[in-house]
Amino acid sequence: MSNPENKKYVDYQEKMLSKYSKQILDMFNRMLALIHVTYKVDTKFYPRSGCFEVVVMQQTDANLVFGLIKNEENRKKMIHLMDRLNECPKTPIIASDVFCFSFLDGNPCRAFIISRDQSRAQVYFLDWGNIDYVDIPKCYRMRDDIMKICPLCMPFELKGCPFDTPVPELPQPVTLSVDVKCINGPRKTILVDARYNNRPYFELFSATRKIGNKIRSNLGNDDPCDEIESSFEGLTIINNTLPIFTVGQDLKIKVTSVLTPSHFLFQPADATFQTIVSTTVEQLRTTIERMSSFKKDNFINEVIREGHIVILADENITNRGEILSISRDSGNGIMVQLMLFEEGRKTITSADNIYPCPRDLRQLPEFFYKGSLNNVKPYGSSCWDAKATRTFAQLVEKTVVRAQVTFVGKYASNRAVNNYYMDLYPENLENVSVADILVDSNFAIPFKN
Repeated sequence: MSNPENKKYVDYQEKMLSKYSKQILDMFNRMLALIHVTYKVDTKFYPRSGCFEVVVMQQTDANLVFGLIKNEENRKKMIHLMDRLNECPKTPIIASDVFCFSFLDGNPCRAFIISRDQSRAQVYFLDWGNIDYVDIPKCYRMRDDIMKICPLCMPFELKGCPFDTPVPELPQPVTLSVDVKCINGPRKTILVDARYNNRPYFELFSATRKIGNKIRSNLGNDDPCDEIESSFEGLTIINNTLPIFTVGQDLKIKVTSVLTPSHFLFQPADATFQTIVSTTVEQLRTTIERMSSFKKDNFINEVIREGHIVILADENITNRGEILSISRDSGNGIMVQLMLFEEGRKTITSADNIYPCPRDLRQLPEFFYKGSLNNVKPYGSSCWDAKATRTFAQLVEKTVVRAQVTFVGKYASNRAVNNYYMDLYPENLENVSVADILVDSNFAIPFKN
């Protein structure tokens, strides 16, 4: 980026993008990295100059759109992709799949799985640029060769548009004429001047600040439980101390969530630990029973925000959880993604199922631990590809695993949190090491910490 004016614009734009847009870009770039590592695809496919017609597929805020360049090449690619996906059998995804395909308005579409629970997945459609919720039975496995084509939808940052203002209501679909200025290297976006019907796009925006029913993540330090704390007076909170493991210790664990072989969550499989969890769940149920008179609408509309700790209570589960993200679903209202403290996994639920969590319960620890597979690293790359992670998850999930602690590390961001490096031996594999399986499958190479 040699043009000083472009560099100045990039610095300015960093302050203009909303937190939500930055989160979407983080997700998108993480997806591109997985495509590059897993499918050996060159993901440097953005145009670096030129003028194009761009169909807006999703606009996350005033300054960022995900769009599809309108040309014959992309039209042919889209037809080719739909033909190939229609040929694929509708085989349901498994727990460790990262990419899949599903149907959007009757058309098969490639998708990146952002998060999931037992019934639904939040997905990003690679070629359409939108995020939606899809029932797990409607997410299908995809052949590797279909991922050799880079995502058709690209992120465009719009020069000159105001910050945090409503997007103009225009006849759909919206097509912009864009002049590419440069590539923003840090965020990997295409910086453009945009026009709509020969008029600068930024002129279409209202300067009115977006307020009202917007769910805000920056509500400050207000405590949503202040108005109801009196409801919990006399509630006895049992604060159990969780065990700490030491080097050389053998234990049996259940892996609750897998990000990569170097980053997974687990819980001890022994009865004592499960009793601690069950005791906390009973306290949560008692708390919910005391909230019968609480005006929940106020909590949903005004106070729910990312990072807040709440209680999830529906017919299947009662857990504390941290809100990771909030979105609107056209069919189900407000949807919330949670990290569950009592189960050590993520889930997606309606905001109707969540309740405020009293301070004393918020101060209880998370009932899961962080672990890493010991003495292996990715084969031929600095990060694990999707196939390696999928294989690892298949080996350790839904079974009891014998673990030997080899090293206890600390997180740089939180020195109070231990990270346990472990040798893992699933009980159903008769003392075969998970690390050895990954090495033998050319997913990993051995090394010493």
